[in-house]
Amino acid sequence: MSSYATDLYRRLRVELDHVRLIDCHEHLQRESELPAPEQAGIGRFFLHYASCDLVSAGMPAADMARVQDGGNRLAPKERWALLKPWYRKAWNTAYCECLRIALHDLYGIEDFADDTVEPRCSPTCS
Repeated sequence: MSSYATDLYRRLRVELDHVRLIDCHEHLQRESELPAPEQAGIGRFFLHYASCDLVSAGMPAADMARVQDGGNRLAPKERWALLKPWYRKAWNTAYCECLRIALHDLYGIEDFADDTVEPRCSPTCS
């Protein structure tokens, strides 16, 4: 018998096998808290781990802080200009891949690029 295969383990395992998903990640937002596509600023995508990949690639931490600061009135293209050289050096990391998956699944955009960083009008706005 393995050391973890106790009676408690077996009882928990039986119960957990009935759960379809366990979300233990503390950074996830509720869908209702996500901004509409036309309000999603590029800086919010770099609030967590992917920002470290860009800084590790050489991006000045002060520039990343400017990208992340939602109150500084930088336009999306200005934020992208700060990110772009470093994003291209870190795009193949797992964290940047997660960003692309979220970008695609939530907003229908394949990747960050000059023509995708500005807010787009949703199908219901005019």
